[in-house]
Amino acid sequence: MNIRSRACRVGAVGERMAFKELHRRGYNALMIEDFWTPNADLKINHLPVEVKIAYPTYRKPHPDGPWRPRWQFHISPTAAHMVGEWLLILIAVDSSGHSHWYIIPGSVVSGRQHLQITSHPDLYSGWMSYYRGKWEIIDPLCKQDYDHLLEMEGAA
Repeated sequence: MNIRSRACRVGAVGERMAFKELHRRGYNALMIEDFWTPNADLKINHLPVEVKIAYPTYRKPHPDGPWRPRWQFHISPTAAHMVGEWLLILIAVDSSGHSHWYIIPGSVVSGRQHLQITSHPDLYSGWMSYYRGKWEIIDPLCKQDYDHLLEMEGAA
């Protein structure tokens, strides 16, 4: 099986989940027409939205210790370095199938291309824990006009 095609299918699942959840919460989210646009998967009132989904992988931090879950998210370099504000939605799906949502302003990502949650999302206390379930972050970002950013990327 082609790893890239599997990654694309998994990514499409995350984008669809985010699209449905945003609509359920009353946001007018739109899919970006150009599926291969590297910078944004969706837009909400012209706000570019990048969506990433991850399932747990396991690591053994110490040779004698237990295996521990982690969720890894890879952000494309072009998205990580977008100019202006954008929104990153991370979905960490645990082993029971429950989705944990992280709503992060793009300015906070600050060029990072690899993000990870190093313990179960219910126990995680790293910097991203502040953004878990922070849907209210979207409202102030949506009050701005971001069409010019999408046009620069050819995705408006």
